[in-house]
Amino acid sequence: MFTVNSKVGGYEVCLHDDTVADQTVKQIDEYLSDKQLNKAQRDSIIDKLKNYGLLDDEKYAVHRIEVLDNALNSKRQIRQKLKQEGISEQLIIKYLEEDDDNEYEKALSLAKKYEASIRNKTAKMKRQTLMNKLSGQGYPYEIAAKAVDALRFQEENELELLNREYEKALNKYAKKYEGYDLKNHITSYLLSKGFTYDEIRKVSEEYNG
Repeated sequence: MFTVNSKVGGYEVCLHDDTVADQTVKQIDEYLSDKQLNKAQRDSIIDKLKNYGLLDDEKYAVHRIEVLDNALNSKRQIRQKLKQEGISEQLIIKYLEEDDDNEYEKALSLAKKYEASIRNKTAKMKRQTLMNKLSGQGYPYEIAAKAVDALRFQEENELELLNREYEKALNKYAKKYEGYDLKNHITSYLLSKGFTYDEIRKVSEEYNG
């Protein structure tokens, strides 16, 4: 960041302009506090930085919102991060637009990114996984659901997928278990993939005669 040099009669800040510009008043204040400066000294330095145009929470908020928005952060995430960084509620309200269309487009883009990593699951399980991920990123349920519903899942033949996953589980667990324990482990595995008990029972009966 920058260093603080003690001089007779006070403190003088040696700084890198581009670094200070990427900080908020709160962050600079915390840094100076760590350097053992008292409140009066910190306030004096912060006032100078503001007068030099090197410290401006409003400009910081505008730039930070743009960066976080482009990174597909939800409004809730952006609000939380700005608050943690010391941006006032007044500035957040002023510059964080209440634009549901933009929020939906971000959620949809994020869902598409996540979808690429979800394989060998039923359509129901894929939807649930994506909903959980979007909700975890701070997107409201209605917007997350709308984004997930907009995806055109490449529906696999559910029976083919179930048979393939059953064989995979059988090969995996038959080396360690047999009988009732083997059946339980296979069932648990297939349930985690989104299949129902009834679907699992039917394919199990086919494999076991």
